[in-house]
Amino acid sequence: MISDQNSSFGTDENHSIKSGSDNILVDFYHKLREESMAMIFRYNKDIKEAQKSSAHSDGNKKETAIEREIQEIWEKLRDSSLAEGFRIEEQPSRDESISGLLNSTKEEHIKDFEQHYHLAEKIALAQHDMSLAVELYKHSVSTLHTLGLASKEEQCDYVVAWYSMFLSCAQELQHGAVLWQESCHLKVHDLVISEGANWFVALGEIYRVAHLLHLSLQYFKPWVLADPGMFSKMLACWDSCINAWTSGLETALKTVVDSDHLAAPAGKALLESIVSINELELANFERCLANNELTCRLTLLPTGLLQGGKVVVWNGNHYFVKVANFWANRVSSDPPRLSLVHISSMDG
Repeated sequence: MISDQNSSFGTDENHSIKSGSDNILVDFYHKLREESMAMIFRYNKDIKEAQKSSAHSDGNKKETAIEREIQEIWEKLRDSSLAEGFRIEEQPSRDESISGLLNSTKEEHIKDFEQHYHLAEKIALAQHDMSLAVELYKHSVSTLHTLGLASKEEQCDYVVAWYSMFLSCAQELQHGAVLWQESCHLKVHDLVISEGANWFVALGEIYRVAHLLHLSLQYFKPWVLADPGMFSKMLACWDSCINAWTSGLETALKTVVDSDHLAAPAGKALLESIVSINELELANFERCLANNELTCRLTLLPTGLLQGGKVVVWNGNHYFVKVANFWANRVSSDPPRLSLVHISSMDG
């Protein structure tokens, strides 16, 4: 059973500690971006020199995909403000800086990033692997962008809210799965469906809420990883939700859909919506953000992302109806206390 036995979030002391650690994290990623930029410059320089020396011997030499990508990144760097104040052309190969980055990956507040992305291994190999240098550059730019979307305090508020909802989702779904399994064991599942169809639809709605929270977790992953241990706790909740769904609740809802119960149409629409969420990619999210679409205050997801997702205004802010209902019924009757965060895409 998922439980919150060692929860230590939400206090002013924790916010102060996390605010202090934020500088360590941001500084690390700025340094990682600089080092990967320098590596890309050196690779680009080597590529140009190799092309010149081979121009006479092999005029038809094909450019590799990674070489094209490095060239594209390099051109963007020269034409953007990313390299402002940083003279890439003057950067030497600095082994001591690489060593510093490797040591930083052992820091407590970077440890979860290291474990998730295998940063130390990639940093060590990137000096001799063009594809890893490009990967680290893209990762550092993306992470800095996400960390810059909100203050550390705002990020913490959202992570706390998401975890509290994830925890409640897991507990509700676990309970529902146990009851369904017991009804099947006692061979009374048909009776349970006929009398409790709406309850299984409600459990399906909770699973959909968990799915939306998982999308938020994926897109705003740096916010969660910045809170040591929180990412694994959220993943444990998500795994519990999936296990409950696949061990009986999905079957129960499909049984409702196949019945002549009044809840069947709602159950069918819900299943289709869940399938559509499964097929969503983060690229779709980026496109919605680029179009400045309305976002749900709690999940920070574009409201147009969810098939058939209705929106409600609560205390002056927009929410997915089912997300707001779940918060009000399972977490707090008061609206979540979240500062307004303007989310923009990477292109924005």
